[in-house]
Amino acid sequence: MSFRLWEKDTWNTKISFTKLENKNDCTSFNISYDYDSIMNFQRHIMYGDEEIFSEVNNINPFNRMSGQRPKVSFNDLKLLNLYYSSNEYSNSNIICRNERY
Repeated sequence: MSFRLWEKDTWNTKISFTKLENKNDCTSFNISYDYDSIMNFQRHIMYGDEEIFSEVNNINPFNRMSGQRPKVSFNDLKLLNLYYSSNEYSNSNIICRNERY
């Protein structure tokens, strides 16, 4: 699945879902799925004239919570840093607080 940000008024018409043919085409940096991520779409999406409903099969209560995040989660930021920073800060002496990464 790919995700892109657009202006609010064009959100419903430009959502893009892409199925990857090869799982090696992406990486999660060994971070488990983040149910608190801002990347989770709303449960009900209009795509042109078509209604799309997203559901989580194994965690039913989550179906009512999807798409309600007002800001990025810690793991959203961590993934962005890992993806775009590469090895730039790998040798830094930054001390993480509050049991974070």
